[in-house]
Amino acid sequence: MADQDYHAVFVGAGLISLTAAAALAKRGKRVLLLDTTRPHESDIHDAGFDFSSGPLLYLGYEKWGAMEGYFSQLAYPIPSLQKKGFSFQKVSPLLQLVSNKHRLSLFSNEEAYFDELKREFPKQAQKLKTLFDQMTREAAYFYPSLGQFQQLEVEGMAERLNQWKKQLDISQAILQQQKKKAFELIEPLHFKPNVLAYFKLLFLFAFKKPMSEVSAFEMIQLFSGFQRGGVQMQDGDATLQHFFQGLIQTLGGKILKTPKISKYEVENKRVVQINLCDGSTLKADHFVVAAPPHRKTLNFYFSMPTKLIPSPMRKALIMTWGKKPPKDFEDLIVLRLNQNTAPETAAKTPAPSLIAVSILLCENASALDVDHEKLRDSLLKRLHWLIPFSESEIKTLPSLEHHGETEGEISLPLGDITAGTKKEIVKGILSTLQPKGLKNVYWVKGHTSDYLGQGSAFLAGHHLAEFIEKSK
Repeated sequence: MADQDYHAVFVGAGLISLTAAAALAKRGKRVLLLDTTRPHESDIHDAGFDFSSGPLLYLGYEKWGAMEGYFSQLAYPIPSLQKKGFSFQKVSPLLQLVSNKHRLSLFSNEEAYFDELKREFPKQAQKLKTLFDQMTREAAYFYPSLGQFQQLEVEGMAERLNQWKKQLDISQAILQQQKKKAFELIEPLHFKPNVLAYFKLLFLFAFKKPMSEVSAFEMIQLFSGFQRGGVQMQDGDATLQHFFQGLIQTLGGKILKTPKISKYEVENKRVVQINLCDGSTLKADHFVVAAPPHRKTLNFYFSMPTKLIPSPMRKALIMTWGKKPPKDFEDLIVLRLNQNTAPETAAKTPAPSLIAVSILLCENASALDVDHEKLRDSLLKRLHWLIPFSESEIKTLPSLEHHGETEGEISLPLGDITAGTKKEIVKGILSTLQPKGLKNVYWVKGHTSDYLGQGSAFLAGHHLAEFIEKSK
């Protein structure tokens, strides 16, 4: 590859970095995406497992929401996106939470969602309403940063000052809620243990961390997303990445697949260039590193007759182990169901439905010593509890056993850049980290189909593009 100079180089293909790269390319900036990802889901699709559910993109589906506003700015209004290969559908209910005593569907309609909570926790309904009302009031301070683009024609100095003050007020409101813990909103209401267990499981699923570490802002963002709805990508993670890569190239950006980076060079507290193993160099004013999830996930795959699947069971489902979880694993099991809906015929046995099961390792735990066979047997017992009369019907998919590997262990180019002390930069809903002593490097979340790949990433990517464009 010939030596090139760019305005921004994006290392890794997370949803925030993909949307930021497309926005900068639309504005005529020279951008390069170093695609270091090897999405395991595309391999599974080839092996016969169809991840038709894809990432769930909550927040901003409403008119002038984050998704519609972002693509409108790129001159791709939502009605024309499917023609460009971006396939999605509105989703409600979003997913289902199952515990030993409760089965709750999470709806994107606020009234339906609260009805579900009242049905499961009738004696706690008034406290839940108080909590939701409080979150709604707090969210008003930093709306539209919870998923909605602000459509405002700015003319003249007075309007510019007013817009600047509004942006400052939003950032200060977000910072205030980021410093506050979610438990500070929950604790004064003295919820019973079953409601606290519900919150703990939901936070672990959404943020991969315990309730004690979840900020009030994250909690408000999460429940605001549930109440306002979202969309579900079709054909999974790979489709989302391929769409954005094609879009970036259409807008004038460049893509370099699976590059091998040898080192980077620093001058005056700035990364000035990346050296590739083929001898070429990449120079840029800014570098954005999309880091993979720091929490590791193990995946297992099963099949079963469609007729045995309970009718209340949703496509996405989260639950606990029902007892003490295995050593080094969190008390969280995530299922994604691909239900075969083809009509049964006498001439042909219907294809089975498929279940993908993900389990989350504890912080700093290693997957090297995991007993996969023992874990699979424990998961089968839990699936038998979830789905009655399935003891002899759920089968492990032998062709996918080698996919029982961990996510989050991808070798990250510039990985040592993300180590050490960092400062946080907040721009609207965007929160990015900057390594100490490196003024032009930004570290952002690298997932696209994380269990809660929020649609607010469209807005965060837009804010990142704005921030990079204005930075020196």
